[in-house]
Amino acid sequence: MVLGGSSSSGRISFGGLASGMDTNSIISQLMAVAERPITLATNQQRKLEEKSAAIGKVASALSALQTRVQTLNTANTFRTRIASVIAATADANKVSVTAQAGASIGGFTVDVTTLATATRVTSAQAAGNAVSENTALDKAGFTPPPTAGTFSINGTSFTIAAATAQALTSQAAVGAATTSGAVLSAAGLDIPVSASGTFTVNGQTITWADTDTIDDVIGYINNNSAAGVTASFDANTRMFKLTHNTLGAGQTITVADTSGNFLQAMKLVDGTGSVIGTSTAGTDMPSLTDIINDINGAAIGVTASVQNDAWARPNLLQIAGAAPVQLGSAADTSNFLQAASLLASPTGNTRISQRGLGGLDTTANLSSARISTALSQNTGSFKVNGVEFTYDAAVDSINNIISRINSSTAGVTASYDPFADSLKLTNNQTGAVTVGLQDVTGNFLAAMGLAGATQTLGVNAAYSIDGGPTRYSATNVIDDAVSGVSITVRDTTTAAVKVDVSVQTQNVVDAVTQFVSAFNDATKVMADLTKYDPSGKTANGVLFGDGAIRMIQTNLRSPLTSAVPGLTSGIRTMSDIGVSFGKVGSAVGTTDKLVFDDQKLIAVLKTQPEAVASLFTAFSPTATLTAGGTGSIASINGTPTQATKAGTYTIESNTTGSLVATFNANDGSGPTTTSGTITAGGTNTTLIPGVTLTGTGVFVAGTNKIVIGASQQGFAKTLVEYIGVLTKTGGLLKNRTESIQGTVDDISDQITRMQARLQVKEQQLVAKFSQMEQIISRLKNQQQALTQLQTQLQTQK
Repeated sequence: MVLGGSSSSGRISFGGLASGMDTNSIISQLMAVAERPITLATNQQRKLEEKSAAIGKVASALSALQTRVQTLNTANTFRTRIASVIAATADANKVSVTAQAGASIGGFTVDVTTLATATRVTSAQAAGNAVSENTALDKAGFTPPPTAGTFSINGTSFTIAAATAQALTSQAAVGAATTSGAVLSAAGLDIPVSASGTFTVNGQTITWADTDTIDDVIGYINNNSAAGVTASFDANTRMFKLTHNTLGAGQTITVADTSGNFLQAMKLVDGTGSVIGTSTAGTDMPSLTDIINDINGAAIGVTASVQNDAWARPNLLQIAGAAPVQLGSAADTSNFLQAASLLASPTGNTRISQRGLGGLDTTANLSSARISTALSQNTGSFKVNGVEFTYDAAVDSINNIISRINSSTAGVTASYDPFADSLKLTNNQTGAVTVGLQDVTGNFLAAMGLAGATQTLGVNAAYSIDGGPTRYSATNVIDDAVSGVSITVRDTTTAAVKVDVSVQTQNVVDAVTQFVSAFNDATKVMADLTKYDPSGKTANGVLFGDGAIRMIQTNLRSPLTSAVPGLTSGIRTMSDIGVSFGKVGSAVGTTDKLVFDDQKLIAVLKTQPEAVASLFTAFSPTATLTAGGTGSIASINGTPTQATKAGTYTIESNTTGSLVATFNANDGSGPTTTSGTITAGGTNTTLIPGVTLTGTGVFVAGTNKIVIGASQQGFAKTLVEYIGVLTKTGGLLKNRTESIQGTVDDISDQITRMQARLQVKEQQLVAKFSQMEQIISRLKNQQQALTQLQTQLQTQK
C-alpha cells in the first residue's frame, strides 16, 4: 500500500493519508517562517538598487550640466567677433572683412587706391602659324577647320565642296550575275580566277584562294591599314572599287597581280598587268583664296580680303561693303563663318575676324601643332619658377603641357589666348615677383615666345586706414593692418569704407541659456530624489536625507551667488550678467530655479566683453610645495605660466637626480606626465614651466607634491572642476554606486547561501513527515490485524 508520494519539489503529494494532517501546509508554513530573512534581504537589495539608479540619474544630470558649463569655460565662446562693412552702394562689394576671436571692438575706415596684381609674361611673338591662303580649307590651319556645306552673305548662298578621295573602279561589271557572297570559283565571274594567288595594293601583299568570296577579299584589304585604301563591291553595277583613305588631291593607288589573276578578274588590270580600271582623281576643298574669289565674283556689293593680324600676318578675313553686311542664315550647313570668326564681329559695313584664322593647334601633338618657331628637338625640358617639366613632341600637346603646369607647384597659371595666338603665364602670387623661366634642353619656351619676353610686373595693393598714410600689401588679403581683422579688397574705392567690429552676442546668450536649462534640470532631478512630504510626514524621494546629495546641491548653488575671487571689475557675480535665482525679495519657494535676463547680458557684452569672459574663464595659477615631502625638491618659487587648471603634481625623484612629474587635474581629466633632471642643490625650470625647483643638497629617492591652485578662478572653471571631481572614475558619485553595487552583490551571495540552506531544510522536513506517516500507517495496520484476530477468537468461542 502506497502511503504517500512526493512532488517535483520534494514535497509529499498525498500527505496526511495516515495521520489525517495536511503535512504540505505544515511544511509550507514552516518554510515561510524560514524564508523571512531572504525576503528581508531581497527588499534591502531592491532599495539599494533604487538608490544606485537614483545616484546614476544625478550623475547623468551633472554630466549634461558639465557639457554646458564646458562651453562657458571656453574663452572663444566670449571672444567671437562680427565684422561688417558700412559703405556707399558703389563701394559695397569692394571690401570684405572678417574678425578673429578677441579682436578689439570698435570701428575704422579703409580706403583702397590700388589693387595688388600678379606678374605675367606673354609670348613675344605669334606662337602659331598664320592661315595658308592657298591651301585647302581643311589643311590651311583654321581653328576649327571649316566644314563642307553652304554659307550666306547678304542673302547669297556660297557652297564649299567637300574633298573627295582617289578611287579605282572595275572597267566593267565583273560578271552578269556575280554576287560578293559567293566563293570565287562559283561566283560567275566573266574571267575565272585561278586556284589561289596574291596581289599588291600600294605595295601591301594580299593573299587569296578560290574558296574565298569577294567579301572575304574585301576584308583582307580593309584589315590591312598599311594599304591605305577601302575596298567595296557595288551589287547593282557588279563592280569592284578601291577608294583611298586620305581625302584630297595628290594620292595614288597602285595595284598588281603578283600570282594568280584576282585583280584581272575584278577588271582592274588586264592580262599584261596594265591598269584598265577607271581612275578617279581625288579633289581638295577650296582654298581661302578660292572662297574670296567666289565672294568677290558674286556681285553682291561686298569685297572680301585678307588683312593682317596684331602680329602683322595675313591672318584675318574682312568682308566690307557700302551698306551693312549681313552674315549667315538659318539654312547654312557649313561652319565657315564661325571658323573665320566673323559671326562674332560687330554689325556694320565692315565685318572682320575677331581672332586670327590660324594659330596654334593646342589639341594636336607638338609635332603637328603648327608652332611658328620649330622645336629644336623632339624631346626636352624647361623650368618655370624652378619646377622642371619634360615634353615629347610625339606625345604631348599644348593643352597637356598647360594642364601639367597648372597642377604643379610652380605657382603660376598657364593659358593660351586664341585671339592673340599667344601663351601666357601668370604668377598665382600677387606683387612684383618675376616668373622664373629656363629652357633646360630644347627650345620650347623660346618657340612659344616666352624665353626672354618682357614681363609685366605685378604691383602691391595700396590703402590707408582711418585716413592715415598710404600702406602697401603684396596681396589683396590684408591681415596686418588692424590687429585681429582680415581685410579683403576686390576693387579700388571711391570713398573711405567704414568697418565695424562688434561682439557676437548670440553665441554667448545661447551658451548661458543652455547652461541655465541644464542647471535647473539637474537641481530638479536632485530635488525629486530627495523629496519630503511634510503633510504626510513621509519621504517620497529615494535619496531623502542623503548628506552627499545635499552637499552637491549646496556646492552647485554657492558659486552662482558668490563673487569670483580676484576679479576687480564691476562684473564679479552671475547676477551682474542677468543670471540669478530671482529678484531680491522674491517669495519663498520661488527662488529654487535659475532665471536669465538675456538683455542684461547683451548690454554688458557690448561694453565689457573681456570682463564677461573673465567672469567665466579667469584663471591665475599659483604653485605651492606641500610640506613633508620625501624627495629631492627643497623649495620652489615662481608662477606656473602654462597651467590652465588646478591640480597636483606628484614628483618622483631618485638618487641620480631624475625627476618624473605626474599632474592630476582637479576636474577629473586624465593624468599627464613630464620628466626632467636636477643637480644636487641646483635648479630645474622646465619640469613645470614658470616654476623654479631647487634641489636638496643630497639626492634622495622619494616623492614631493606641488599643488597648483588659483588666486583667481572663473565661475565656469570652478564648476567644471567640481562636477568633474563628482563624476570622474574614482569620484564621489562613481564610488557611491560602486560601493552600493558591492553591497548588492554581497546580499546576492547571502541570498544564494540561504536559499541553499532552505532547500536542505525543506528536504529534511519532507523526509521527517514522510517517515511519520509511514510509522502511523504501520501502527494502524497492526491495530487492524489485532482487531481482526480478536474478532476471530470471539467467534471461535
